[in-house]
Amino acid sequence: MKVCSEKYRRDLIQVLVSITASATYEEALERAAERWGVQREYWDIWGKHHRATPEMIAAVLRSLGVDAGSREELDEALVREVRSEWQRLVPPTLVTSAGSAKIPVRLRSEQPVEVDLSFEDGSHETRQVHGAPGRRAEIDDASYVELTVDLGPLPLGYHELTVRAEGEPPATARLICCPDRAYFPKRVADNGRAAGVGFSLYGIRSDRNWGCGDFTDLERVAEWVVNRAGASFVALNPLHSIPNRQPYNTSPYLPNCAFYKNPIYIDVERVTEFANSPWAQTLVGCHSTQEEIRALRDAKNVEYERVFRLKKGILRAVFRTFLHSPASERPFLAPFAVLDGSEAPVCALLMVPS
Repeated sequence: MKVCSEKYRRDLIQVLVSITASATYEEALERAAERWGVQREYWDIWGKHHRATPEMIAAVLRSLGVDAGSREELDEALVREVRSEWQRLVPPTLVTSAGSAKIPVRLRSEQPVEVDLSFEDGSHETRQVHGAPGRRAEIDDASYVELTVDLGPLPLGYHELTVRAEGEPPATARLICCPDRAYFPKRVADNGRAAGVGFSLYGIRSDRNWGCGDFTDLERVAEWVVNRAGASFVALNPLHSIPNRQPYNTSPYLPNCAFYKNPIYIDVERVTEFANSPWAQTLVGCHSTQEEIRALRDAKNVEYERVFRLKKGILRAVFRTFLHSPASERPFLAPFAVLDGSEAPVCALLMVPS
């Protein structure tokens, strides 16, 4: 068995995927890394170029389930991967524009296909469609053609798509329909302009926060931006949950969970149950806590671990009050658990060691 590689035949639109073999182990490793999306080099912030060694690349490929011990193993892995790709009508997951949804369908002959669409709102739709031919492949003495099927505009969301064709096993895919661009305010759509202020929330210092900017600071700064500076918006750092461990786990761009916010930004004293928790109020008012808060406010840098440790202790006391409150006083908990329950325990476990 030989390995697949792409040969480009620029006869109008056609690209032929044909069978060749790697000449060396290094070539097979490079082709496998390209196929499985392994980055082999990068430039660091000091302008130094780094190149992964063959041993590193092979180790990453093995972690992805790819046999990388020899040229023959890598070639065979590539054959299986490309064969699997072309023998399936559609990939398992498709991400496309909601404005003009185009999907690739791979067949052994050009023919109409049936597409069943199951939308996330529960509605269904079946279409008979034709596609425009594009790439072709020759695998295991069989010829394949890739058709581009234009489904037109579709609703935004996560849908399910099943494709059927005569003589082919049906295939189902997750169809993710995305907007063509991020939200664009109407006021600036027609060459309009808006001014704003950008800042990192953690860097805001005030005479009331605990050494790290919080949501009360954000509220006050936003009011100042609008009412005093006359600006229209604030631009923030990502507020995702992070480990809050120094020195390597404080980047807002490396979240341990993108679904929840970093609790370090909570203004503990504005949590509803804080006003009803004598224990939490006693903890905040004690001499050692006040000394720590003053030290954190005066610190040169944001002391993530100390701030989070302090807030977490108070929040535990607040949570004890919450658990003992009547169910009628916490109506938001049930829908929160239903909507986000699958992620919340994972995020909580990730935050506990901090």
